Amino acid sequence: MRMLFVIVLGCSFLIAAHPSLAQLGPRTQQPAGALSRVTPEQVASAMTQAGFSSRVQTSKNEKYITTTMSGFNVRVFFFDCNNQGCGNFQYWSGFTKQESFTLEYVNAWNNQWRFAKANLDSDGNLIFSADVVVGGGVTLDNIKATAQLFDGLMSELAKFNP
Repeated sequence: MRMLFVIVLGCSFLIAAHPSLAQLGPRTQQPAGALSRVTPEQVASAMTQAGFSSRVQTSKNEKYITTTMSGFNVRVFFFDCNNQGCGNFQYWSGFTKQESFTLEYVNAWNNQWRFAKANLDSDGNLIFSADVVVGGGVTLDNIKATAQLFDGLMSELAKFNP
């Protein structure tokens, strides 16, 4: 009987919700000044305030941002957009095929660095990108920080030699 009690007690601990899992639930309040969706104009303004000359452009009725970071051309593409703004966006830069852009190079980058990923397209060109999720709220200061982070990672990519 004691053994059955111990087993039941032990199982109850295993199925009880861990306190950290409760933190994954929806947040009821966003930080002050947080935006739940952003427009390309808001992101471009934040990037300009962070020191990056940014310009909103349109192609095929889709808005995107062009800028320069660490001497390289960067575009910012927007996704999950509606009349209230966009739910996420991506910093993106592409580099034409070079001998150094191999699968080993890409894997070495992705294993060593966080926050931006490298991959090769079907033509062997290097694509370097970082995604930003707006859901749950993001501040303009956070957008500035993500732009500065991507700029720093672009600088590291230029020096990267696995």
